[in-house]
Formats: sequence, C-alpha cells, structure tokens
Amino acid sequence: MEEFISALSTLCPHLLIQFEDFASARAFSYLALFRTRYRVFNDDIQGTGAVVLAGFLNAARLSGTPREGHRVVFYGAGSAGIGVARMLMGFFPEAWTEEERRARIWTVDSQGLIYEGRGGKLAEHKICEWLRLVEGEAWGGADDGGRGAQISPGRIIPEHR
Repeated sequence: MEEFISALSTLCPHLLIQFEDFASARAFSYLALFRTRYRVFNDDIQGTGAVVLAGFLNAARLSGTPREGHRVVFYGAGSAGIGVARMLMGFFPEAWTEEERRARIWTVDSQGLIYEGRGGKLAEHKICEWLRLVEGEAWGGADDGGRGAQISPGRIIPEHR
C-alpha cells in the first residue's frame, strides 16, 4: 500500500485518495499511517461522521435542546460507528474538556457496551484515546437490574451494514 500511494502521489501530487470499504482494522491503521504524509480520506470514518455531525447540529438547533443536553449511544463499533463517534466529539460545546465530551458518548458492539474490564480482546480501533471506557458496574451485564437506564441516551445510532 505504501508503494502504491507513494507512486500515485508522485504522479498526481494534488490527488486526494479516498479509502473505501476497508475492514475496520485496516481502515484505521491506513488512515493513521498516511494522513500526515498524503492527501487521504476514509469515507466510512470521516465522510459518514461529517454528515452525521451536520445532522446533529441541525437537529439540536431545530429541537431547541442545547448541545449540552444530548447523550449518544452507538450500536455498532466498526469503522463507521467509531468514525461518527469521533466526529461527534465536535458536537458538544467547545468549552468542554475532552473528558466531558467523552462522558456523553457510549459505544456498543456485538458483545455489549465497550468498557474497561469487559473481558475478551477489543479491536485496536475500539480502544482509542477518546473512547469512554467506563467501570463495569456503571452499566452492568444482561441482568443489570435496570442500571443501564442511567445512561438514558437522547439518540441511538445503529451502524449500517
């Protein structure tokens, strides 16, 4: 991939290379590897995120609910779900710290809520510096006695397959 992108960039120095439909692990690693050296763009991670962010900004404006009042749960932690979650960090007030923003976003994958100590091996793209990893007791498991209700999301976003 390095040789290919380097050759394209040499032949067409103003070319924007769009990555489309890579598996999540490759999508994130290619973007991280090439984004500072070449003009690259990942449609799933960045494109979908930008569109959803625009929708959230307009929905908040039209609903009259201030951005501070929103909480989001993502059902799906592939490249699109994580990409959108990253973009939505920009939805919350600029004055908020990164930790305050993270506290409003939760991500659920096929094994349940992503949280510290969940067990099993999480894919690398799910363990990002921005991703909120909560204590296991904060959500609970399948029999959580209703504790999961404390999150009370304003929006649930399913990942498209």
